[in-house]
Amino acid sequence: MHRGVLTLALGTLPLALALAAPQPQGSSELFEKSVRPLLAEKCLSCHGAAQQLGGVRLDQKLSLTQTQKLITAVGYQGTVKMPPSGKLPESERAALTSWAQSGASLPPSPTTLASRGTRAGGIMGWPYSPVKPGLAPPVVGARTDIDAFLLAKLKTKGLGFAPKADKRMLIRRISFDLTGLPPTPERVEAFVRDVRPDAYGKLTDELLASSAYGERWGRHWLDVARYADSADARGLGSEGDISEAWRYRDWVISSLNTDLPYTQFIKQQLAGDLYGDPVPTGFLAIGNWGNGDADKDKILTDIADDQVDVTSRAFLGLTVGCARCHDHKFDPLSTKDYYAMAGVFFSSHILPKLTPKGAGEVMLRIPLETPAQKAAREKLAVVEKQLADERSAARKAVALAWAKEAAQGRIPENTARHWQEFLGLAPPTLRTPFYSVGGVSGVDGVKGEKDALSATVNTTRKEQRILTFTLPPRSVNVHPSPQGGVGVLWEAFLDDTVTVRATLADADPACGDGFAWEIRHGEKVLTSGKVINGGSVTIPPQQVSVKKGESLVVCVLPGGEYSCDTTTVTCEVFGGGFFTLANDALDQGADLGEFSGDLGSWRFVDLAPQKRAPEAEAIRVAWNAGAKDKALQLALALPPDKSPFVPDNDRVLPKETRAHLQALEYERLSLRTGTAPQFANGIAEGGVPGTPHEGVHDVKVHKRGRYDNLGELVPRGAPVVLGGGPLKIASGSGRRELAEWIASDKNPMTARVIANRLWQGHFGRGIVATPSNFGALGEKATHPELLDWLASELMAGNWSLKALHKRIVTSDAYQQSSVPSALALARDTDNRLLSRAPRRRLEAEALRDALLSASGKLDRTPGGLAFREVSTPRRTVYSMTIRSDRTGFGPLFDSADPTNSAEKRTLSTVAPQALYLLNSPFALEQALALAARLKTRPGTDSERIAYAYKLLYARPPSAKELALGQSFLTKMGTEGWDAYAQALLCANEFCYVD
Repeated sequence: MHRGVLTLALGTLPLALALAAPQPQGSSELFEKSVRPLLAEKCLSCHGAAQQLGGVRLDQKLSLTQTQKLITAVGYQGTVKMPPSGKLPESERAALTSWAQSGASLPPSPTTLASRGTRAGGIMGWPYSPVKPGLAPPVVGARTDIDAFLLAKLKTKGLGFAPKADKRMLIRRISFDLTGLPPTPERVEAFVRDVRPDAYGKLTDELLASSAYGERWGRHWLDVARYADSADARGLGSEGDISEAWRYRDWVISSLNTDLPYTQFIKQQLAGDLYGDPVPTGFLAIGNWGNGDADKDKILTDIADDQVDVTSRAFLGLTVGCARCHDHKFDPLSTKDYYAMAGVFFSSHILPKLTPKGAGEVMLRIPLETPAQKAAREKLAVVEKQLADERSAARKAVALAWAKEAAQGRIPENTARHWQEFLGLAPPTLRTPFYSVGGVSGVDGVKGEKDALSATVNTTRKEQRILTFTLPPRSVNVHPSPQGGVGVLWEAFLDDTVTVRATLADADPACGDGFAWEIRHGEKVLTSGKVINGGSVTIPPQQVSVKKGESLVVCVLPGGEYSCDTTTVTCEVFGGGFFTLANDALDQGADLGEFSGDLGSWRFVDLAPQKRAPEAEAIRVAWNAGAKDKALQLALALPPDKSPFVPDNDRVLPKETRAHLQALEYERLSLRTGTAPQFANGIAEGGVPGTPHEGVHDVKVHKRGRYDNLGELVPRGAPVVLGGGPLKIASGSGRRELAEWIASDKNPMTARVIANRLWQGHFGRGIVATPSNFGALGEKATHPELLDWLASELMAGNWSLKALHKRIVTSDAYQQSSVPSALALARDTDNRLLSRAPRRRLEAEALRDALLSASGKLDRTPGGLAFREVSTPRRTVYSMTIRSDRTGFGPLFDSADPTNSAEKRTLSTVAPQALYLLNSPFALEQALALAARLKTRPGTDSERIAYAYKLLYARPPSAKELALGQSFLTKMGTEGWDAYAQALLCANEFCYVD
């Protein structure tokens, strides 16, 4: 059907995107999981069936006035504060407030497990019963078994299929369906001319063989897997972030392209580390469980809960997570079923350890390496330990000698700076070296004691892109801490008049909000300012007189969002001499074993207020009181590792010791060459080390979901209703056994669930319209017999997803027109019986990719790190998804919310969507590129217009559309192509697939 006819010349633009209304967000599941247990534990004793203090009863629907009172009371905002014993934690307040704001409605009365007919072996009834293949009903006119199942129901309504879609419409539909990309005009014309009976089948095979297939259907799966590249923009790339998640994304895409049997697809994601590849287990590691919670025991239970929930929803189509606090209120799933599965995940870990209270957790990073790389890494660890031990011993020996000398009243010249920093008379130098930042050899640095405080030197001659920041070739870069700035300090070695000049540039324009800066002479601020995100500043030269030992400091201070404040610094000081920061830093970086925060004239310092250890404070007090002998004696008594006299570098060590250490440095570097570590976010065997869950073990029921209220010990296993029960675990956590049980032909849910997901991907609605919830709160199946037939075909075909795709898209049901008859509109209004093909809007990814394809700019480079800038012309599946950031192109056009497993996407109709296509720099850039592409195409304007329609809509223009385009271009001239191209891209027909 031709839609969105252009009328720009008449002054209107067809931008009314007729979108579906937003879908509900599983409020019943949210109530059962988060609200009901909270009410039972903390509210119903005073506001339930037994008594209703204040006339409020929370086990019945509340009035609007009561809901407002509840929100105010739990927020401690009015005179009445609930509960009176103390304010609820933020997560519990948020759950109650959200429930109250949504109307405080209660789900239907739950039933008990017993009333649902539970018995040994599970419940006998669909969908818990075994898959029954069955024969397709005999229906006249049915070409395939799929058609027979559908036509059998349609005929009971006096309906049949709509006529077959024309070939142009069909190739556009299947191209977007299977690859997420439009067909080229040349491919459309070839298909239209191909009259062979198997032309459509060959087209299907061609699209399934395309690498774009895995990118398209990989994105469908990533919705279910609650995929994100980062949990929070504020911690982007930090140790607590999921920075290696992109490897899991690429594995999903590759697995689908190679048509990995779905059973293997399951096993690898749940236990890939046990089969030899940890990357697929990113599925279990990228969850959303509230990193940063001060309650460390709760973090462990929340991680296991996330893993139980996503595993059961994704593979089993059941909400086992709703049984965390109590038996499932609607489905035959008990709390024991939940903790049987949870025990498997409690016996695994995605964190290397728990951090101290108040600190964010660090994610487990699993090395990816060959046997040779592993051997080199193990050898490297030995050499690095030997080097560190011997260097430490040698420097401590020097420190002891210097401490003895100082105790005699003579502070050695080499230790004067250390002594000043120890006393708090000078800012501390960053002294801890680190190497190969982001796995890039030649990008090294030093850091301080505080989080994020660092200086990094790119010694290579190439620009290095690491996470979200870019380091120019041969550059010095600094990063402040959240508590204070980082300084590039230059110290005068003689009295002089010098000029300092500096340039500062934000190296991380992808995030953050800029940084502040100052240049200080001692305590005096010579000049200061701020730099916006992505900006730079060339500071006017500052001339100043300095005395020997005085310092000039270029200060980089944290902006509002300090985590993105990586700043490139160039600085020169000249007077009696000429000092260049980059040259001095790069020279030292090339000197083996000597890299530190002290570069002679330059050093990197921590500008934040310092907290001293008690022993250091006692020495400082004595020194300032004039008792210098006492202070030096106290310093001599300190352990060598705490001594203020430990040297920073090896230059002061004996010649023979330096030569020995340098030989070890050469060996260390040779082992590092070519073996820069690569890591994956994934899971490993055994509970989190250093916690009560360390090792492998069964767990006890957590009554009402509380880890401090334990009940019966439950063997690790799977839901009984599906024929599960305790698993026969030979060794380890049981993840391998759980994966094999889920991936079994005997499991009644596995094949049904994935077949239903494929069906939804092609028809916009699953046979079960709630693909992750086949239970009582989910929607009933429209064609359960058809779903069983699809599941049987999948299993019989060695679990090949591509084969099932082909069966579906080659059916008459899929190939019918989207234009309904009047009778179909009356009797199958919502198209649940599929009396016509569904008309669907392009998802966010397909829409953006189609814009790039139209402009001719689409970059098909696969895989690798995610990009963040919307202008990057790669496929949208590779764009960066950040859980904390719901702005930008994707969320505007209804991309999946990565905070939870998304079974299907909602659709919204909001003005900003149309405004984005009209006004955003990205959309305008594509429109201008399309215009340039059309203008430079050989031929007449009429031929160019015809090509544009074929390129964007896979059809030629009608006579009216051609005349309208010609009239507009004649009136506007050559410049009219820009507006004409934009109008074509904004038409409904471009955004929809019929």
